[in-house]
Amino acid sequence: MYRRIFVLLIVPVLFILKKAECGMSQDQVDNMAKGMRKSCTSKVPVDLALVEGVVRGEFPDDPNLKCYLRCVMKMTKGIKNGKLEPNMLIAQMSLLPANGDRLIEGVKKCSSEVAADDECELSFRYVKCQYEFDPSVFFFP
Repeated sequence: MYRRIFVLLIVPVLFILKKAECGMSQDQVDNMAKGMRKSCTSKVPVDLALVEGVVRGEFPDDPNLKCYLRCVMKMTKGIKNGKLEPNMLIAQMSLLPANGDRLIEGVKKCSSEVAADDECELSFRYVKCQYEFDPSVFFFP
């Protein structure tokens, strides 16, 4: 249990340190995304078709999908104590090998415009906002 918590806490720090060296390759991003998806789909009983639909801009009002998005946001430290963490989100986006600047613009816009009392709903609204900001560069595991 403590080992798992340690891994979840240290991963974002390692990503930031890695960026200082050279960022992430697309293969690293893909592997990270697969790991997050596997972890969160094991915790949240979400229909995989709904998860895959997010990448295409499909955001049905499904409570399990919303909580899946929350799980991923928590793993990336993009949400904490019911609040978005724009600085952490910007740090995460800057690691991506492509479109980082445009994604960071989306973080700034969406983190200032999106609000909700529930973390699942907040995550859903934030991810949807990011997609609507620029579907051509949208990325979510």
